[in-house]
Amino acid sequence: MVDLGETCTLTMLHETEVLYLDRMEASWPLRLDLKPGSKVPAYCTASGKLLLAMMLSREQRSALVRALKIEHFTPNTITAPEMLEAELDRTAHKRIGIDNEEFLAGIACVAVPVMNKDGMSIAAIAVHAPVSRAPLSRLLEFVPRLQEAARELANTF
Repeated sequence: MVDLGETCTLTMLHETEVLYLDRMEASWPLRLDLKPGSKVPAYCTASGKLLLAMMLSREQRSALVRALKIEHFTPNTITAPEMLEAELDRTAHKRIGIDNEEFLAGIACVAVPVMNKDGMSIAAIAVHAPVSRAPLSRLLEFVPRLQEAARELANTF
């Protein structure tokens, strides 16, 4: 994943948060620094929305969204439960998670699922970067490479 030139992460869902398992840092001085073991809210991150959408049934997602204490991190954070549910439906359909400056202003992220041999999503691989260097449209170009890495990683399980 070093070929992307941006920070890439491996995450899993831990209750209603995303748990960072591993990361490959970009060499750029301007980057988001979340160490392995860090946790962030699932509802406003690419990996989190992807894992919520792929690991839970629509009914489970709806109940979870209605129970969440949704905090407004940036102007782009989705805070209305019905809008978040619609976003999770779109995410489940596309199998791509997107964070368009929803957790941190100025940071965009794209995530894809890591699937086990039974076709279940067990983790996510994501790439994120400052929008000044790699806007969301640029990060979306990395999806095929992320999917390739996710398949390679899945073969180790």
